[in-house]
Amino acid sequence: MNPPHAQQDTSAKNNTAVQPNSTADDTALTPEADPFAVPSFGQPVAVGEVGTLGPYRLVKELGRGGMGAVYAAIDTRLERRLALKVMLPKYAADAAAKDRFLREARAAAKISHDNVVTVYEADVRDYIPYIAMQFLEGYALDEYLKKKGSPSISQIVRIAAESAAGLAAPINSAWFTAISNQLIFGSKRRTGE
Repeated sequence: MNPPHAQQDTSAKNNTAVQPNSTADDTALTPEADPFAVPSFGQPVAVGEVGTLGPYRLVKELGRGGMGAVYAAIDTRLERRLALKVMLPKYAADAAAKDRFLREARAAAKISHDNVVTVYEADVRDYIPYIAMQFLEGYALDEYLKKKGSPSISQIVRIAAESAAGLAAPINSAWFTAISNQLIFGSKRRTGE
């Protein structure tokens, strides 16, 4: 829920809250005390959970990077488990960083590939930019190596091939779209139909 002083932009182009200048009581936008502090979430639904953000129940933190944190979450509207990536307050207060975060989410949402997580939604709630995405079961590489030891050559080749396919997905998608448009619409443009 946005604070009463936030204005809502209802245009199709931008469906996020337009935020006024921060005030002394905007704790979500005052990261000076701790630049790596997590955003202020709503009250947890169950004991042990982190909190809520709109329709999302944040169950536990999965990891944290330089600009954000990722949580195992539940979308209460669809009763679906997902990963929720949120920007840390220090970066969320920077309009350019927030715009880049959301722009990258929109670009990722256009990719459909087995080796790329699916983006369900990207928006801003309660001054917190977030990306709701597919939750993948598995291990972080360091955990995998501790539990299973070094992978075999065939496993390394498989992992490298799958990673490369995922990294190439945006390029292949753009190439396919360009070629498809040329094949489908190209002849009509030339003949004037």
